[in-house]
Amino acid sequence: MLVEILSEDDRALNMCFETDFANTAIINAMLKSGCSQEEIMSIVWANGSWPFYTKEFLGLVTYFNNCQKSGHIFGFHKSKNTSIERLKNYVEKKSPWCGSSTPKEEVLQEAIQWTEVEEENNDFHKWEKEKANLIHDHLKPGERLLINAHNAHLSKYGISFGHRLYLIEPDQYYNIAYSFRKGSFWAKSTYQMNIEQISAQTQFSAEYISNTTNAFVFDIRAFRNSPKFTKWKDHLVSMIDVGAVLRTPAGEYNNLKLLQNYDLLICANEESPSTKYKD
Repeated sequence: MLVEILSEDDRALNMCFETDFANTAIINAMLKSGCSQEEIMSIVWANGSWPFYTKEFLGLVTYFNNCQKSGHIFGFHKSKNTSIERLKNYVEKKSPWCGSSTPKEEVLQEAIQWTEVEEENNDFHKWEKEKANLIHDHLKPGERLLINAHNAHLSKYGISFGHRLYLIEPDQYYNIAYSFRKGSFWAKSTYQMNIEQISAQTQFSAEYISNTTNAFVFDIRAFRNSPKFTKWKDHLVSMIDVGAVLRTPAGEYNNLKLLQNYDLLICANEESPSTKYKD
């Protein structure tokens, strides 16, 4: 999703992109419809950080239908099977993903298959590259870009727009991965993480997140520069278990890529909020 948040002292504008096709399109459509930042925020943060699967979502469909005038709206592509009818079907299933422990198996499997279809589509690489260019052109001097990747999106290293942005402006944004320990596609900790507060910090701080959220925070850049990197690497790879999407040898390979290409890893611990990883 795309949310614009002014920092407390107005010195920086943090822009949060979550690499989900539908939410990105919906929020962008709201912006194009003239919705104020306050109106968007009131919906986005009303139920964790997901307008999906809530009563507010049905109202957002109207915004999307009114604004879809081209094939691309930051995260939507006309050739994909990601139509409004499909999104309505998700809502009608009343998926318990948001704020629940384990989703319905059939919904989870459909989500995984959807991801696989998207990645196999020949237009996907072109689409992500175009989106990266659009986002880059949208940035202004002094703005910071915060990219939140989680679960299935972690497996998209090398093709997602976040990584393409890195090739354009490696110093203009923080690249952050969210992972959930218990293997559920959505952990309760999703709600406990106050992403709005995190994003509003002028200087992104791993210490801030560690002290104010139910999460582990790993500064991977520091790990890479440490002689104990091997030990930390083994710990992280064994810890990044985000459900069926990455429970494969290929998933393990992608986990290793995280250590090379992400700046921070935030790992929610549903059971022990006060636990921090110690050397």
